[in-house]
Formats: sequence, structure tokens, C-alpha cells
Amino acid sequence: MSQQLVSSRFPYLPIRLQIRQATYEEEALIDTGFDGGMALPPFLLEGQEPDLYQRWTLAEGSQIVAPVYRGMVQLGEFQPVSVLVIAMGEECLIGLDIVNRFSVLFDHGARIVVNL
Repeated sequence: MSQQLVSSRFPYLPIRLQIRQATYEEEALIDTGFDGGMALPPFLLEGQEPDLYQRWTLAEGSQIVAPVYRGMVQLGEFQPVSVLVIAMGEECLIGLDIVNRFSVLFDHGARIVVNL
């Protein structure tokens, strides 16, 4: 039987994120316009030293350089996957780098169904 994660809080998914010794349990918005892995508000990562800095192009075309952290993210009971986490914005986001690893059904604006 295949694993499945169903979220009725459309378009959010519950995630568990591990960055070094810190664990974050959040609901993250699926953003299909974000081609990265995850984005977290910078205040959640205060006190953590970034692994690197990367240049990102925002939706309106401007560019920023933002701190990036290496981590592991887990959706539901699926195996954790490695992810780069950018410190940016005001909301937790799941980008295409994670979404493309799963089969994701956006069910008529009512729920999200994730399968491996």
C-alpha cells in the first residue's frame, strides 16, 4: 500500500523541518512559482549560521542575496528529503524542488493529496 498525505487546509501542507539540531513543525504554503526547496521567514532562523548565500530572482524581477540553510524536510510519514532552505518572506513556502519529488493533487481547492 502506498503512503499518502491529505491536507484539508488548502493549499498548505504540514511539514517537519530539521536544520542542524533545530526542528520546526509548520504548515507551509505550496508555491508552484517558487523553484527552490523551502523558504522560511528569517525570524524563525535567528541564531543559526547560514551554510551559504544565494542570489534569487523574485516574482517581480528584482534580485536579492539571501542566506541559505541545508536541512531535511518530512511531509507526513514520507521519508525525509534533503532541502535547501532560503531565509526570506513572511510565510513558510514549499517550492517545486520538493513538490516535483511527489505526485501532488490539488483537489478542487478543497484539499491536497500527496503520494510518492
